[in-house]
Amino acid sequence: MTVFVDESGKIHGVNEYTLPWFHERGHIEYQNSEKGMKNSYTAQSLFKLTIAFTVLGLFSNFFKLLALAAFLGWLGFGIYEEIWCWNYAYKRKRAMEGKTK
Repeated sequence: MTVFVDESGKIHGVNEYTLPWFHERGHIEYQNSEKGMKNSYTAQSLFKLTIAFTVLGLFSNFFKLLALAAFLGWLGFGIYEEIWCWNYAYKRKRAMEGKTK
């Protein structure tokens, strides 16, 4: 199943108001939030540092450690976003179904 969001913000590949649909809405909301923008910028910077330190790691083991640290940081931001979006999806789905908890 391929799920994507087009330039207009329409979600394709899942039925509206399903849990995966709310998850994708969560990505949109997260990326539009101040926190999401800051985290996205930091994650992109860590990814670029991972590449740079990996190349420099060809010459010094010290840079390999920096590459690993940058990679783990980048991975952490990605995992955080996924957890945030699934939490958003569960909350919205439950609210839509009229359940408050």
